[in-house]
Amino acid sequence: MTSALAQVEQPSGERPLTLTEAQTILSQLVLGSVLSIQSKRIHTNALDDLFAFVMSSALSHALLMDYRTTMDHLRPPRPSMSGCRPFESWSVKPVATA
Repeated sequence: MTSALAQVEQPSGERPLTLTEAQTILSQLVLGSVLSIQSKRIHTNALDDLFAFVMSSALSHALLMDYRTTMDHLRPPRPSMSGCRPFESWSVKPVATA
């Protein structure tokens, strides 16, 4: 793998990130699998945040778990499922075969 680097524009005057070739390929793969323009924008921002976080120190499992914990605290709370019946209580009728 060569050490080709790509520049990523940061909004509001922040200095651009310099991505490695592997990070650029990963970004292209992720963004290539997303169809919606809004989803591409959201994924681009998330990847930029992840790459900036990773560049702040050496990549390790502990660093990724720290990042995950940080993101979990930023996520809005999940909706309550208290009014829903559990899957096991759904009545399923067998399909008649001819």
